[in-house]
Amino acid sequence: MLTVSGCIIYADDKGADSGADADVTDPGWEDDPMEDPDEPDDTGGSDGSDDTGASVLDSDGDGFLEPDDCDDNNAAINPDADEVCGDGIDNNCDGGAPECRLSGETEVVDVADSIFQGAGTDARFGISVGSAGDVNGDGIEDVLIASQGPQVGGHSAVHLFQSPTPGFVNAGAASATIESDLVGDGFGQAITALGDMNGDGYGDFAVGAPYASGIGTASTEGRPSVLIFTGPMSGRATSLTADATFEAANINDWTGHRIGAVGDVTGDGVVDMLVSAPQASVGSGSDYAGVVYLLEGDWRRTESLGDAVAVFTGEANDSRVGMGAATLAGDVDGDGQNDLLMTSPEVPVGANAGVGAAYVVTRSASGQVDLGYADVRIYGRSAGDNFGSSAASAGDVNNDGYDDIIVGALNSDLGATDAGAAFLFHGGPSFSGPLDTGDATFFVVGAQAGASTGFAVTGIGDLDADGHADFAVSDPAGFDGTGVGAVAVIYGPAVGNTDIEDADVVLIGDAPGTNFGVSLGGLSDTNGDGLGELLIGASLLSPTGMNEAGGAYLVRGQGF
Repeated sequence: MLTVSGCIIYADDKGADSGADADVTDPGWEDDPMEDPDEPDDTGGSDGSDDTGASVLDSDGDGFLEPDDCDDNNAAINPDADEVCGDGIDNNCDGGAPECRLSGETEVVDVADSIFQGAGTDARFGISVGSAGDVNGDGIEDVLIASQGPQVGGHSAVHLFQSPTPGFVNAGAASATIESDLVGDGFGQAITALGDMNGDGYGDFAVGAPYASGIGTASTEGRPSVLIFTGPMSGRATSLTADATFEAANINDWTGHRIGAVGDVTGDGVVDMLVSAPQASVGSGSDYAGVVYLLEGDWRRTESLGDAVAVFTGEANDSRVGMGAATLAGDVDGDGQNDLLMTSPEVPVGANAGVGAAYVVTRSASGQVDLGYADVRIYGRSAGDNFGSSAASAGDVNNDGYDDIIVGALNSDLGATDAGAAFLFHGGPSFSGPLDTGDATFFVVGAQAGASTGFAVTGIGDLDADGHADFAVSDPAGFDGTGVGAVAVIYGPAVGNTDIEDADVVLIGDAPGTNFGVSLGGLSDTNGDGLGELLIGASLLSPTGMNEAGGAYLVRGQGF
């Protein structure tokens, strides 16, 4: 075909008359008298554009055009392709990979990427687990696992594993181990990552030792109940090397039983922390209402609980607030600020003992605050349910822009007598005032009488890459009468209810009596694939030749 020098063709009709009398069917130019009628029409899109000027070329020749083809430079990636699990690519351009995610009932040893084991007999490694943050500054999240030690004469310890690798990992190979210098102080019962508290580029973390104040000898007087450690670190150390410490306000008040980093809720640019003392009394005498301290970072050397920004108190005698949780709720009201979550599994309601309650504080607080006036108050169903025995932020499970919370009720009768349960509550504008378990949007119940569903709960991020946050619920007693523990994984958006044995994923422990699921920890990403991860403790696991050495399992997300 001949072309005419100097001719400008407007594919989007910009050369047409824009007046009110213009013929909208007029293409804006006269027919070319020199055009060969057998040649393709230059105005029909053969130039690789549609009538808007957008490209319609199939660059990789797979028969699909953008935007349906999410990678038009790779013919193996298109809407008709088969998803290849584990390659990190959305092969069929559908935005998800449900066929790749974990599902059904499976033994944890078959899906765990890393299996941690205690270093010796009676170590009871795995009694608590969690994130350490990035302690060594390599950009990858590290892991904390505590060992309780022998019940008689044993020292507890916290082990740091930096960027854990797949396979079997012995506690003796930990990047760092911090051992308590006291016997029986409960060091490691609570652990939490603090982020980079002091701005040096390394992650820091806190450890609770709730029984330190009650050991009751002259040589242990004044020993700390909360200890702060700053990164980087390696090798072996004792609790005496802590960079900052808090002593309990009173003997035997269990300060440090639960601790939780809550981000910067005071607005000073530094991380803050909740510390519970569930055995503390608020009035005169022993009322055991319990207290939770809101402490403003950063912390250096010897600190005082008397400097707390706020002190939250139980709403009634024997509430023992902070026994179940004192942690981050996420942003449940969508105001861009982190909210606080605390529970009292022993709180009575009327004449009914042990009903339990969970409290969410969404507004700034200072001074002494009675949790009976918390912004959100959720109560259990009946006496002895112990609603609030565990609790955690679940993330945004239904993807509505508000974070949600998951609350365990260890002795709920909803599924069977004392079988336990866990309840999901969605955040949002209507999440306020007094509520009860009937307001839950989802719940999982135990499947056999006397089980322990809801013993531990945790958010686990997006485990299956579908854009919804997921969460986990444990039952160390299991559901089939054999005593083999189980952990249920529930994928968002999570609607309705389920028995623990029918959850989206049911991870089964190695053997009876291992305490599988005694602790749970949600990890954001230890391998850089962007998927959520789950850490599970089994403190009574007995590897060959090591009775009750304990163990833990790291299960990573599976998506593209």
